[in-house]
Amino acid sequence: MILLSTHQKIETKTLEKAYVQFVNKLQVFINNSSDLATSYFLIHYTRIELEAILKKDTTNNIILNKTLSIINVALECLKLSVLIETKTLKIKKPLRWTADLCNAVEIIYALFHSKCINNGEVTIKQLAELFEKAFNINLNNISLLYIQIRSRVGERTTFLRRLTDNLNKAMLEKDK
Repeated sequence: MILLSTHQKIETKTLEKAYVQFVNKLQVFINNSSDLATSYFLIHYTRIELEAILKKDTTNNIILNKTLSIINVALECLKLSVLIETKTLKIKKPLRWTADLCNAVEIIYALFHSKCINNGEVTIKQLAELFEKAFNINLNNISLLYIQIRSRVGERTTFLRRLTDNLNKAMLEKDK
């Protein structure tokens, strides 16, 4: 058995604490990330940096190897997430939102306040991410767009009204 000096024991405890903090932050990062490609790149970059440290410093192999193992698992999970997303959607031609972003925000907030998705157990952020992925749009400023909608004079939900009118008109024409 190798006897560790007091300094080495303190350093090992510090590294183990840093390892636990890293794992927790990695989990939060992955859970809160909506851009899988960026997440994959950043985590892969971290792996490269840690591998370089491992080559230079052989005294902390155990902690670094544990960290690299966690990173490798995270990267595999991200790869699977991308595969699942692409296989789930199975869209031959990518869909693009061609109306104003405010119109998408009207739909998102209408769905949210109607509580018709997951019995209301969904957030605006989750719905916005769904729309971003489905229609290849960026809704980072969704709050500002919602404020614009709320500040409209008269009819606030003009797009939703137009959708209703167009659907009713189409059904009336089919009835003829």
